[in-house]
Amino acid sequence: RANHVKIVLRAAGCLVALVVFAARLQVAWGWAVPLSLAGMVGALVGSKLALGEQASRWIYGSLIIVIGLELLLILTRQGGSLADWAF
Repeated sequence: RANHVKIVLRAAGCLVALVVFAARLQVAWGWAVPLSLAGMVGALVGSKLALGEQASRWIYGSLIIVIGLELLLILTRQGGSLADWAF
């Protein structure tokens, strides 16, 4: 029940913000529509994965991949190669 209330309140707040920004012509619709659609698809896929039998495997696997990619990005921005950091 609390989750339903949260969703309704959040939707109402987002609707108010949309009306205010749209009235001021401050909405980049070319970005807003695809990002909104991607957010809805992501929420649907995420909820299905989180409720599945293998949820913890997906979550931990995704976490390891994201952390690994972030670490790789940080190391390559610092310059040098991974071998320089290993020793």
